[in-house]
Amino acid sequence: MKPPSPAEVGETLRRYVPMDIPALPGRTNHLRAAVVIPLLWRDEIEVVLTVRTTRLRQHAGEVCFPGGRPDPGDTSEEQTALREAHEELGIEDANVLGVLSKMPVFTSDHRITPIVAQIQDVPLQPNPDEVAEVITLSVDEVLRRPALEGLPWQTDQGRMYSPVFHLGPHRMYGATAHSFVELLGVLAPLYGTSVPPYAESPLRWADILPPGFAPADYVPARERGSIRPAAGSEPSDASSGRTGTHPGPWRPLLPRPTRSAAIPDPVEHRSSPA
Repeated sequence: MKPPSPAEVGETLRRYVPMDIPALPGRTNHLRAAVVIPLLWRDEIEVVLTVRTTRLRQHAGEVCFPGGRPDPGDTSEEQTALREAHEELGIEDANVLGVLSKMPVFTSDHRITPIVAQIQDVPLQPNPDEVAEVITLSVDEVLRRPALEGLPWQTDQGRMYSPVFHLGPHRMYGATAHSFVELLGVLAPLYGTSVPPYAESPLRWADILPPGFAPADYVPARERGSIRPAAGSEPSDASSGRTGTHPGPWRPLLPRPTRSAAIPDPVEHRSSPA
């Protein structure tokens, strides 16, 4: 698969229709935040992630994109995301390519706006107060996998899946993983392929969520109805010709899991301490 150029990705994202996804059950998700999804163009397209330090008050130790809440002087979500990316990783002169859906967070009341951006392939400068480790993950490699690992999420619509990615000793899950798979759904047609199907994870939410959070698959039935794929959540692939259509706010729950797909072994990724 040949990676698309930044110009091709930008043009596709300009036609893309992001959504403001409703709050999750038991959450208000009223706290706005913005993140940068930093993309590096090397031999393959790589996404840059951070591991938050354990000293932080919220989301400590989690795998995230660089970002945070707006400062009083910020005039847009894009400005917030770029400012935070500079503060956390020293990112400068990012080439903003587009925006993905506003994604609610299960472990707090934040709702994140992901700003997709090309960054320069230069050494990053992680802020040790916020960043414990920097990780890069190849988009190309993930699209070549036979399956994505999916955590079961029981809803009134049936059994669905939420992505989890193993990055060495760390796991990417929740809103960050959902936004990443939404990005995969945007990029896959440019590679002439589609997002791999899901294979059910041997893990459960109790294995993933921080202490003190009820496992998501135990959400009471009366609250589960709001967690469902939205209209237009059918998969988007190269044959459909609909690269500009929105695949739905719960795109990471699609495509449907397949019994024949096996969860691939974790692959080597680049990691550097802060």
